[in-house]
Order: sequence, then structure tokens, then C-alpha cells
Amino acid sequence: MASVARRNLGAAIADQVVSSASNFLVGVVIGRFAGVDQLGTYSIAFFLWLILIGLNRSILTEPIVIFADDLETRARLRSASRSQLSLALSFGAGVAALSGLAYVFGNDLWRTTLVLAVGLPALFAQDFWRAIGFGVHRPTLALVNDIVFIVVQFGFTAAFIALDFTTAPWFILAWAIGATAGALVGFLQFRVLPLLVPGTQELKALWTQSRWMMGDFVTMTGVREFQQLLVALILPRADAGGLRAAESLMGPSVVVKLSGGNIGLPMMTRSY
Repeated sequence: MASVARRNLGAAIADQVVSSASNFLVGVVIGRFAGVDQLGTYSIAFFLWLILIGLNRSILTEPIVIFADDLETRARLRSASRSQLSLALSFGAGVAALSGLAYVFGNDLWRTTLVLAVGLPALFAQDFWRAIGFGVHRPTLALVNDIVFIVVQFGFTAAFIALDFTTAPWFILAWAIGATAGALVGFLQFRVLPLLVPGTQELKALWTQSRWMMGDFVTMTGVREFQQLLVALILPRADAGGLRAAESLMGPSVVVKLSGGNIGLPMMTRSY
């Protein structure tokens, strides 16, 4: 039992290292090949993403990983993936509306945020399957999923740079394409057919727990993420890129903490 726990924790740490390292390297690549202004534009979209994914996790992903006793059944996973799609489409519509406002007011952020809006279903789905891997105590699945995601993302990033497509929307597009690959791998890993029909069954079933988890995110972590987004919007783009670069340096310091939470939180909560 102890050896299994050590292997799981090792896989969880490896996954978090891979994820944190890739986020850091993306910033380095953008800063190097596109410049700090484009890194600033990308960073605004990234800080917005942190808010969106935090809400998504607190409303659906984390509650279902923690509280679902039948998490490994295909019926439950299929239902959860449909609810995940509903959230992604809802948030995507909101981001698309913000993009429209930015366009009306002549703000060039609209292209970057619009690509983010289109990519949200894939980004949410990949994050969902990654979390399910931890939820069923098979972190190696999450690690494989993240590796596929990152390899594809960097492959397309390199291709776009070679074609001299070095503005922020192209890097967001590479990110979304990588997430699409990871999402498809997740469906294969858990033997669930990709469904394009949104649903709300799991959102309703988990609302008793998820409303408190969402409230916790909004009042704690969400405030910090919103502050980062607000500051990035106020700063000149180059300074916003510097903010993102500084923020990414904090990644290594929280790797072990996040890894332990990925494994320990579902297990301890269910035991309690």
C-alpha cells in the first residue's frame, strides 16, 4: 500500500513539474520570439484563463472528483463530460461577448480573447480528464495526458514561429490545439465517446457542495487572480509581460504542495 502511495505521489509530482515547466517555457518562448508586448497580451488572456479554470474546477471538476463514489463508471463520466461542455460553452460565450466589446471600443485584445473563447471547450475538457486521473488514483493517466497536451502545443508553437506567426492569438491557438489533443486522449483513456451535446445533470447534482467550493474560490484564490488580471490590464503591455514572467517564477515553489493536494484531497475527503 505504501509503495503504491509513493508511486502515485511520484507521478503526481512529475505531472506538476511537467505542467509548471511548460507554462514557464511558453512565457520564455513568447518573450524571446514575439517580444514583451505580445507576452503582455498573452498574459492578459492567461490571467483571464486562471479565473475561468478556477471557477470551472470549483463548480464541477473538484466536486465530482471528491464527492462522486461511482466516478469510474462510464455513465457518470459521460454525464460529467456533458456538464463540462455546458460550462465551457457558457464561459466561452461570455468571453466572446467581452471580445465583441473590445472590438467595438477599438482594443486589439479582442483577437486574443476570441481565440481563447473558441478554445475553452478543449481547454476545460483536457483539465477535466487530468483531474479524473487523480480522482481515480491513477495519476500516470494525468501525466500521460499532460505530456501529449504539451508536446502538441509546443509542436504547433514551433510551427507558427517558423511561419512567422508570432502574435499572441497564434500562441493561444497552439495552446488550444494541444488541449484538444489532450482532451481526445482523455476520452480514450476512460473509454468515453466524445459527446457534443451539453447537459446539466451533474451541475445540479453537485450544487449542494459546489456552491461552497465556488464561494471559497471567489473569496480567496479568485480575488488574487482577478487582481493579477486587473493589474495586467492597467499596465502597459510590456509591463504586463514582466508581471507574467515574475508570476511564473513562483511555479516551482508550489509544485510539491499542488502535487500532494491532487492526490490527497480526494482521498482524505472521501475517508472523512
